Amino acid sequence: MERSRERFAPAKADAGVESPAGGPQNTAGGQQNTAAGAISGLDGSGGGGPAPRVRMSHQGSGGELFSIMMVNLSLKIVTGGLYHFWAKTRVRRYIWSRTFLAGEPLEYTGKGRELFLGYLMALAVLLSAAGATVLVLYLTESSVLLALAAALVYPLFLFLSGFALFSSRRYLLSRTRWRSIRFGMTGSRVRHGFMLLGHSLLVVMTMGLYIPAMRNRLAKHLMENTWVGDRRFGYEGRSLGLYKKIFLPFLAAIGLLIGFMVLFNVASVIFHETVAEDWDSSFRQGVQAARGVVSLVLLAGWWIAMGLIYMGVEYRFIAENTVLGGLRFKLGYTLWGFVRFNFINLLLMTLTFSLAFPWVVARIARFTARHLSMEGDLDLESIARHPHGAPGTGEGLAEAFDLGSI
Repeated sequence: MERSRERFAPAKADAGVESPAGGPQNTAGGQQNTAAGAISGLDGSGGGGPAPRVRMSHQGSGGELFSIMMVNLSLKIVTGGLYHFWAKTRVRRYIWSRTFLAGEPLEYTGKGRELFLGYLMALAVLLSAAGATVLVLYLTESSVLLALAAALVYPLFLFLSGFALFSSRRYLLSRTRWRSIRFGMTGSRVRHGFMLLGHSLLVVMTMGLYIPAMRNRLAKHLMENTWVGDRRFGYEGRSLGLYKKIFLPFLAAIGLLIGFMVLFNVASVIFHETVAEDWDSSFRQGVQAARGVVSLVLLAGWWIAMGLIYMGVEYRFIAENTVLGGLRFKLGYTLWGFVRFNFINLLLMTLTFSLAFPWVVARIARFTARHLSMEGDLDLESIARHPHGAPGTGEGLAEAFDLGSI
C-alpha cells in the first residue's frame, strides 16, 4: 500500500523570475537554467538595480487531480478506509510537484505510513484520556467532578487544536523541499496550544473584538519558528496594524448592509401598500414569509462576505509582514477579487455537491501562486541544511480532529 517511491513528472514551468521592468529574464539563446535563474533572482546578483521579483506558479489541473482522487476513493473503499493516509500523500505529492518557485518545483517527501502511525498514536492518547475520565467519574459518582469535566471539555479541545495545528504545520514543512533545501519548524507545540486557549478566552471576553489580535499573535508564533534550511523567517506585523487594515473595509460593508436593508424594507412596504393591497390575506402572508427568507439569505451572504473580507485582509497583512533575511513577501490580489474568487468556489462546491473539489483545490493553488511574490536579496548559496531534526510520524491529532482537507 505504501507509495512513497511514486514520483510525478513535473510540468514545464513558466519563467519564475521577473526583471525590474516586469518581463521574464532570458539568456541570449532563449533558454535559461532554472536553478541558476532561481539563484540569480533571489540573491540580487543580476545587476546594480532593484532586486527582481520572484514569482510562483502552479501547473496542476483539476482533471488530473480528479483522476487521482477517484483512484484514491476506489482504494479507500477496497481497504475499508485504511488507504486514506496514502491517498492524502498522493494528493500532496501531486500538488507540490506542480508548484514552482522561480522555475523549480517543490517536492513532498512525506509517507503514508507516517500519517498512519501519527494517527494511531493520537488516537491512543485520546482514547486513554477519555477512558480514564469516564472511569474516574463512574467510580466516584460525584456531580461536582462531572460538572468540572464538562466545563473542561471546550478548553481542552482548544488546547489540543492549537497543539495539533502546530504539529501538522511542522510535519508538512519538514517534508517539503525546494532545490534540495528542506523547510522546517522549531518551537513548542504545547506553548501554541496554551496560546490558542488563552487568546480564545480573550475573544469571548471581548465579544469577538480580540480576534484580529489573536490571529496576528498566533501567526507571529508560527512564522518566527519557520525555517528554510538554516534561515529563520521573521514576522514584523503588529496587531494595531491589522485593525487599521480591516477598519475601512468593515465600515464599508456595514454601511452597505444598512443601506441595502433600508431600501429593501422601504420597497417591501411600498409593494404591500400598492400592488399587494387587493390580494387575499393568505397570499400576502406567503409573500411576507418569502420576504423573510430572502432577508435571511441575504444576511447569511453578507456574513460570509464579511468573513472573506477579513480573511483577504489578514492573509495580505501576514504576507507583507513576513521576512526571510532581505526577502519580503507580497500577496497582490485585490480584496474584491479575493471575495469573488472564494464565492465562486463556494458556489462550485454547493452546486456540484462537492464533486468540484479537485477543481477548487487546483483553482486555489493557481490563485495563491499567481498572486504570491517575493522581492529582495537572499543568498541561496549560503543556506545550509536545516539544523533541527524532523518529526518521525505524521500529523496525529490534526488528523484525528480532521483539521484540514489536504
